Amino acid sequence: MPEINHCDLAGLLAAESLKDIEEKASHLVNALGYDVFVAGVQRAGRIHVVSTYSQTWRAIYDEQNLMDKDPTVLHARRSTLPLVWHPELFLQKDAASLLEQSRCYGISSGLSIPVHGSNGSAAMTSFASGREFGDEQKRHVQENLPASMLLSTYLFEAIQRVGSTITGETGAEASAGETEIYLTPKETECLKWSAAGKSSWEIGTIMSCTERTINFHFGNIIKKLGVSNRRMAVAKAIATKLVSI
Repeated sequence: MPEINHCDLAGLLAAESLKDIEEKASHLVNALGYDVFVAGVQRAGRIHVVSTYSQTWRAIYDEQNLMDKDPTVLHARRSTLPLVWHPELFLQKDAASLLEQSRCYGISSGLSIPVHGSNGSAAMTSFASGREFGDEQKRHVQENLPASMLLSTYLFEAIQRVGSTITGETGAEASAGETEIYLTPKETECLKWSAAGKSSWEIGTIMSCTERTINFHFGNIIKKLGVSNRRMAVAKAIATKLVSI
């Protein structure tokens, strides 16, 4: 299974511009076996996009308003589950036409991962390649799914933070009380081990407690950080310097 370096992921959170995020994320995407990616975050009526898709294809996509016909976007609006692209997804006329056009720009198959933040923000990351639908494509996506989901979470956090700077949000508007967050020593240790890729069982073994206790700690952590899952908790904790790796 492909692996990505956690220091590189943390580097995304230190990015100072959308272009910086693009450059730092590009080699991680390639390491997962994909050719290109697009990640967009929508918050407070604004959309910020980071992409290595062809500029020509992006212009066509925008000009033809293909977002409202894109089955991957429609999925992201109603679900938080990752979506592996498959032939049945593009059976309808508009979707089939979109796929036919995208193939001209090296985009034939891929994976789309929705992310929904607790502050009303929403995002989707798509990793794509010229690999056609088939057993090889399915195997590839399944093998790198965990790493892809982790990367999408860090992209969400990085773009959201840079985006809030671009739009001139204040610290309070952007982070809704982040400076008041207090983590116990055990919660901090849980986050550090999770950032290192350890499971609840492994963390429990290291900290000499049960897996159930670790899951209890993470339940509290998720509530305190105002996120929806453990991956987002780790990304936000690193971004806000509550933990370091």
